[in-house]
Amino acid sequence: MKKTIISGGILLCLIGGLCGFFVGNHASKNKTSLTELPDTSNTSTFVTKESESEKIPKEESTPAPNSLTKEQEDTFKYNQHLTDIEQVVDDFMEVYDNTSTDDFKEKMKEVYPIMTEEAQIQVRPYYEGDRNMMSIEGSLENAKHFVRYRLGSDYAVVLTMMDKKVRYNGENTVYLEHTIVRHDLLLKDNKWLINSRIEKVFNDSDPMKMFE
Repeated sequence: MKKTIISGGILLCLIGGLCGFFVGNHASKNKTSLTELPDTSNTSTFVTKESESEKIPKEESTPAPNSLTKEQEDTFKYNQHLTDIEQVVDDFMEVYDNTSTDDFKEKMKEVYPIMTEEAQIQVRPYYEGDRNMMSIEGSLENAKHFVRYRLGSDYAVVLTMMDKKVRYNGENTVYLEHTIVRHDLLLKDNKWLINSRIEKVFNDSDPMKMFE
């Protein structure tokens, strides 16, 4: 009886050992196979980033002049007109509003190219012929231009507000006048020209209504 029990115990031990061996060996093989699997995490991330980058739209470059839309072209031309108009008024006032009775005729010749023939004949300073030799000095520093409106495509009106210093030679008296000037311009041969000029001094009145 004891031999039978011992023999049964030995047999169970042998069976248990064999089972443990096979289980351990199988687990070892599984562990090895997991370790040897290629690491695809980086590759997967790279592919994902690459595919996402392909979906990102490229920044649109500034359209070439010949590829502007009609609206963009009209806006560009309009802004260019405003720039040209302001420059013409600046150039004209640089001469007209910084002159005196003794050099007016010579000075005005400098701006004849930016004046219509009508303006060359009619535009005169209010002090022309003044025997007191009145002169204008430093009037443009505070000048501000306002393109009030345009009629059609070849006509513009600019209102300029400024402080004007007037000096009468021999008296050394300077008067500071609040002045508003209206310049009418015409577009001829794609060039803006001074066509007329009106100047007024204002105090409390609405300057935008003075020329209505």
